[in-house]
Amino acid sequence: MSDDDPESLPSGPTRRKFLLTSGSGVAASLVAAYVPAPSQEIHSRQALDPVFADLNKYAATMHFVGQSTILTLTAHRATGETYTLAHHLTIEGAKRHLMIAALRYSDTFVKQDGAWLFAERLLYVDWIEERVLS
Repeated sequence: MSDDDPESLPSGPTRRKFLLTSGSGVAASLVAAYVPAPSQEIHSRQALDPVFADLNKYAATMHFVGQSTILTLTAHRATGETYTLAHHLTIEGAKRHLMIAALRYSDTFVKQDGAWLFAERLLYVDWIEERVLS
């Protein structure tokens, strides 16, 4: 494998991890094209209120957390990545629709007074699927 030849790079999550940690050649130039910008940024606890209020439009929601990885860890700081499938059910009369969003969170944590807290959480929407349910 050579980071000067894009065809020789690994695929999927391994490719993204390789691109993020590589510092030279084609891989460094591909990072901006392969890793999208965050879909949403929240900068305070109060800013979350409308996010949770917006969930009330759904008849039901369910989030499946499929993978959570700590990428870096020191005594007072850590970074990680979490993958989630968010399911949102809408009912309109006799019609039921399911929206499934593949989400990825890029997190930075800080340890304060012995507790780990979010310092930053970036939300990425990798894809969305809409289904009509019977």
